[in-house]
Amino acid sequence: MKPKAKPKTEPKTITVTVTRKHFTAANKALAEPGIILAQICPVAQALMDVFSDVSDISVGPYSATLLDGARRRYFDFSRAGTALVHRFDSKKLRAADLPVTFRITEK
Repeated sequence: MKPKAKPKTEPKTITVTVTRKHFTAANKALAEPGIILAQICPVAQALMDVFSDVSDISVGPYSATLLDGARRRYFDFSRAGTALVHRFDSKKLRAADLPVTFRITEK
């Protein structure tokens, strides 16, 4: 008798909205010495609101890594999320451009 195959689970998708509040918090943090951009950018600020119990968030150009206790969780950004990260990194993001909503999908 063959063992039953595990049913495929759909990847978890979450909607994230980056607001002017996140943009302002990120810009204030930029003035502090010793900051890590991947942890304070507007996308990271918004992810902190969504995942309030996460101890560490690191945002890359296409994905984010969240440290939840001893477990790491990886999320890919939709195109809108990736574009938002690139616009902030290149200093082309303005508060007037917000809010922006995008999706993240757990790997």
